[in-house]
Amino acid sequence: QYYSDNGKSRFTSYLEAHGIEHITGSIVKPTTQGKIERFFQTFELYYPRFNDMERFREYYNNKPHRSLNYKTPAQAYLN
Repeated sequence: QYYSDNGKSRFTSYLEAHGIEHITGSIVKPTTQGKIERFFQTFELYYPRFNDMERFREYYNNKPHRSLNYKTPAQAYLN
């Protein structure tokens, strides 16, 4: 599955051709994009401190998140 805003039809065709379900958010309800919007906010705040995608990824995936009851993403999704 691939979740996005209402993307381009050409990209949707690509996803379908590869057996990937494209789920789009509601046009009138921007809160459906809340998780990715929050991630982008975090990315914009912290990425400049690392200036390296791998280091940022390590930081992000190993820090407790309030939305995950203060578990790390690894703890929440792998356990």
